[in-house]
Amino acid sequence: MNSQHTLSVALAEDNDDHAEMIMDTFEELERPIELTRVKNGKLLLDYVSGLDASKTAATPNLIMLDINMPLINGIETLEKLRSQLTTKDIPVLMISTSQNKDDIEKSYELGANAYLSKPFDYTELRATLNRILSETEFTERTSHENPDY
Repeated sequence: MNSQHTLSVALAEDNDDHAEMIMDTFEELERPIELTRVKNGKLLLDYVSGLDASKTAATPNLIMLDINMPLINGIETLEKLRSQLTTKDIPVLMISTSQNKDDIEKSYELGANAYLSKPFDYTELRATLNRILSETEFTERTSHENPDY
């Protein structure tokens, strides 16, 4: 693993406590991370399309989406991300308090790479992040195509 490569992560999470826990987890990964947090799906879509204050489209290495957010929820956001050429291949980790089978199935059906129910175990979150980030590094070196997950 190339520890010098800074990974860009976009986190869409409206709950401050959950966001802080996730940010703390990234600090434990022993790699340089650039984390951008937004509080809803609309702001995330604006961020990746350059409609936010930066006016520059962002292409994070990983997107983490809460399902239950205001304005545009995580499922709708995932669907929009997968329909856009510039974001369709970015790995997405869904995070939610919902353990509803329909939410989980819909997330995977729309192309989520992983789904974790909150409150999640710190070790499980870390292992899932490491797996997705390792796969991201592999695809960056070999191809821009999304591997089968």
